Order: sequence, then structure tokens, then C-alpha cells
Amino acid sequence: VTLIKSGLLANANDSLSLNIPEISDARPGTLNRSLGLSSSTIGAVLDKFADLIDYPYGCTEQTMSRLMPSVVAMELNKKLSAPLSSADTTKFAKVYKDGMAKLTEYQHSDGGWGWWAGDNTSAYLTPLVLEGLKLVKGVGYKVDDAMVNKGLSWQTTAIKTLTEQLSDPKHMADTYFDSESRTDLAYMLFTQALWQKKLNKSDQAAVAYLEKNQSELGPETLSYLARALKLAGQETAAQRILNRLLVLANTTDDTIDWERTKGMLQKLGPHIDEYNYYSYRFTPEETTALGLTAVLE
Repeated sequence: VTLIKSGLLANANDSLSLNIPEISDARPGTLNRSLGLSSSTIGAVLDKFADLIDYPYGCTEQTMSRLMPSVVAMELNKKLSAPLSSADTTKFAKVYKDGMAKLTEYQHSDGGWGWWAGDNTSAYLTPLVLEGLKLVKGVGYKVDDAMVNKGLSWQTTAIKTLTEQLSDPKHMADTYFDSESRTDLAYMLFTQALWQKKLNKSDQAAVAYLEKNQSELGPETLSYLARALKLAGQETAAQRILNRLLVLANTTDDTIDWERTKGMLQKLGPHIDEYNYYSYRFTPEETTALGLTAVLE
């Protein structure tokens, strides 16, 4: 049983009582209780954040799964003066060098990225790389502008093509394919706005399509779309999408999350098939972190 509480004790004499539920079916002598306190939400992260720095390996997704947490560690070090040894800094320099070399090798001739150097370009992996490259640049490391521009150029075409495919009256609706494709679309829009601080004409057509179908969008798609609109300066539209994201949230007195629960499924309406209502890409923790990021931004 895990209880999570957060809040503010505003005065020196304030106190808080926690009601610990009794557990009657535990074997005698096996029950332990532990209490962890942190003065801020970052406290639990700082204790082990150097462990985020790890060497990239494998396919594009695995490379980014190593490079992006490494960048987050460097960002914490930069923004919060979080402790980082010279050995960890040296380690990151090699992680950066190896990761960038692999991304350069894996970039396709059309400008995007797939799982490997010689497969099809992916509307999921290309924005994943572009987001990572923005993080890398944000902590002061060099990023090849030509590499980025080729990726953004591929996305411009891909956004237009995918929007037309999903909008086609002859398109055969498929709950899982449409959900994942809409997430891809919103993710590409987000990385376009992340780099360019605007959305072009074909991007706006994709926004219009997603807004029209927002009642069917999952929390990941809504989160990326709200963030894209915010970055592009479209405040009113961003707030509308954020409001819809908040409607989908699972809430208790103490918590909020965006796990794909049956309760969320009901909010999306009877047209959504429960069998296909999932995403292989996002755990409940990842989706909740993405939703929270949208709220904060």
C-alpha cells in the first residue's frame, strides 16, 4: 500500500495527520512501514540523477532512451546546480559524442529517422529525435542545424500526408491506428513548434483536423497538441485543448493521473473500442508526466 500526500504547511505550528489503513491479512511479523519526506518534488530525483547518464546503444529509440535522460541530468546540473562529479561530466561528453554519431548515421536521405539506418522513416521516431536534439542544444551542446532542418522538412511533408490520409472520407476507421496516428501528428506539430516557434499552413490544417476530432483524442495526443499551440502563440486554442485534457483526467482527493482507465474510456464515448484502447508507447507514468508537462507549460 502506498500513500502519497503533497501540500503546504504555511505556519510554523501547522501539523498534518496521516491515516494509515490497517492491513489485516498480512502474516504476523512481515508488515513494515516506511515514511519518506521531501521538501520538494525534485528531492527524490536529485538523489540518483547522475544515474540517468548512460551510453546509447541499439536502434534509434534505444539511443534516444539513453541520450534524453542523460541530457535531463545535465539540465538539472545547469539549472539547479545539482551535484555532478567531473567523472559524470566526462561520461556525458562521451554519451553525447556516441549518441550524436549514431543519430547522424541513422538519419535517412529523406531527412527523417526510422528504427535503423535502412528502414522506413517513422512519424513517431522523427519527432522523438528532434525533441531530443532540442534538449541537447538547450544544455549548451552543439547540434547540427542541417540535420535538424532536414528532419523538420520531412515532418512538414509527413504532417500534410498523414492529415490528408486521416481526413479522407474513404479512410477506413481503425481505433488503434487512428489513435496512434493522431498522436504522431500531434507529436510532429509539437516538435515543429518547438524548433520554429510557429506552425505553417499545412501544420494548421493538421491542427484543424485534430481540433475537429478532439472528443476522440487520447491524453497523449491532447498533451502534445496543447503544447504545440502554446509554443506557436495560439493561447486560446491551447487552453481549449488543455481543458479537454483535464476532463479526461482520473482524479482523487490527493492525486491526478492520465492512465488509460475504463473511466477515461467512458469519457471518450461509446464509439471507442475498449479492445483497441491502449498505446504500446506510453506507460501510465509516462502519459501522466506528459499531461502534467502540458499543464505546467
